[in-house]
Amino acid sequence: VFEFTKRESRFQPYAIGGVGLQRHRELTGTGYYWSNSWTGSAGIGTKIFLSDRLYLAPEFRLGLEPIVRITASVGYVF
Repeated sequence: VFEFTKRESRFQPYAIGGVGLQRHRELTGTGYYWSNSWTGSAGIGTKIFLSDRLYLAPEFRLGLEPIVRITASVGYVF
């Protein structure tokens, strides 16, 4: 995660990215089929502070498996 601003305002935009290994198991007529594939994504989001420490963070990512991902999280700064 790369945050574009310091925490001086209520909105804190950021860029995010990641890579990983995805495992898949499928039941076929002769047993289980296992496969592995690499995955990665990158996107943008913003932390919206609801109070001094509590925030909501909507996020949009593009990548491989899934191709488009839209999420939101709730966080707390200790």
